[in-house]
Amino acid sequence: MRRLLIPLAMAIVLLVPLALRRPPVNPPVVPGLSLDATLRPPPGVSKMLRRACYDCHSNETSWPWYSRVPGLGNMLERDVRNARAAFNFSDWAAGPYRKPRVGAAMLLGMCAAIRDGQMPRKNYQWLHPDAVPTPPEIDEFCTWGRSEAKRAMENSRPGSAQRAQQIPTPQWMRIARRPN
Repeated sequence: MRRLLIPLAMAIVLLVPLALRRPPVNPPVVPGLSLDATLRPPPGVSKMLRRACYDCHSNETSWPWYSRVPGLGNMLERDVRNARAAFNFSDWAAGPYRKPRVGAAMLLGMCAAIRDGQMPRKNYQWLHPDAVPTPPEIDEFCTWGRSEAKRAMENSRPGSAQRAQQIPTPQWMRIARRPN
């Protein structure tokens, strides 16, 4: 009897905090402020962003069951809070990205981070292997982001159209063809 009582007591001690921790709550989403509403990305780009980025960088986080585990849940909440502070797709038009030049810089930075494999983070990729963007998805996002950046620079100030045309096409975006 005593052999059963000790493991049972330990299980209760370990499981009670799980039941007491509240699941995290997302802030409300205002549809008109989102990246989708303001920039209207192509469907493929929007789908990739939702799959790979929105769990951390939006107010539409899908909290997994382990977010209720003390310690681990706190770590997840902190990571999502920091990611939303960096930028938030749900508040795109309300944050600093409402300024065209800042939004353009962010899109170009996002392209570089995704292309370099810095985003999504490795620990997120381990738990969500389907969130890793494919090379064609990355190319589509970067092409769209670059065109949005050029458009933003052209529309932001007089004389910036010439500077927008001077943005060089990076080597990795050029299609290299070998002679037959």
